[in-house]
Amino acid sequence: MIAGRSSPMINLTYEDREELIIAAATGAVLGFVGGYLDHSRGFGILIWVIVCAVIASGMVYCLRAIR
Repeated sequence: MIAGRSSPMINLTYEDREELIIAAATGAVLGFVGGYLDHSRGFGILIWVIVCAVIASGMVYCLRAIR
């Protein structure tokens, strides 16, 4: 890390953390539904859930940077 610079995660407020948690949970639910509709089983649904949760929370985090 560069001296004098702090991590952007340290500057998150309670509301920002709350938004990220809600986005990850929503992405996980959408991933579960997508995996179920894709007729995946076990590990396939888990992959769907993880990928969708990461994408949803990443989108919220990136949109936070531009607002």
